[in-house]
Amino acid sequence: MMLVLLAISLFIIIGLIEVPGLIKKKQQRELIAFSILLLPGMVITIMLSLNINVPNPVTGIEYIVEHIVHYVSTFAGRFL
Repeated sequence: MMLVLLAISLFIIIGLIEVPGLIKKKQQRELIAFSILLLPGMVITIMLSLNINVPNPVTGIEYIVEHIVHYVSTFAGRFL
């Protein structure tokens, strides 16, 4: 539980350091991108600190790429 509080505290500190500058410079797109990247990072960090098994994203990427390659090779085979 202590690691979860530490993780949350660190992400809050990161937000407090970065967000005001983005708002001051009116960088709304950067603020959105920052938030989109920070939130999953925080969730994954909390999950890891709670010893929850986090799936490897490479497995999903490999699955998608294999299907795309198979589709493209089948499609290209019709024209060769």
